[in-house]
Amino acid sequence: MTYIWKGAGLRMQQRRPIHSRDLLWIDVNSYAILNAYRQPLSLDVIDYVTHLAPPPNCLVRGDFNAWHDMFEPGVLPTHQGPELASWSASSGMDFIGAPGESTQRLGHVLDLTFSNIPFAYTSI
Repeated sequence: MTYIWKGAGLRMQQRRPIHSRDLLWIDVNSYAILNAYRQPLSLDVIDYVTHLAPPPNCLVRGDFNAWHDMFEPGVLPTHQGPELASWSASSGMDFIGAPGESTQRLGHVLDLTFSNIPFAYTSI
């Protein structure tokens, strides 16, 4: 879910059209934000993100259901995790989560955030 508080004085615009209910692009002031949900084992969202040329001041976050040791040290890379890690490295979109810090109760790192915004970080 994405919520923008109107009282904060933020200028927000949803980008359209994206023909997927699992992707939401919004522009907030000078920042582009993509919120994604990747259904397990589906390729549409991963293909979209890994072919994305991110604009400046971009944040991409979501539940990617992808495993790679960039996100979770020691895990076997699978479910398009290597493709996502490669895109991160080649596009300048740094993984800004804490590697190995679980994002769900079963103990894996599936919710990921990438950014090319200097000094951006996430916290759980």
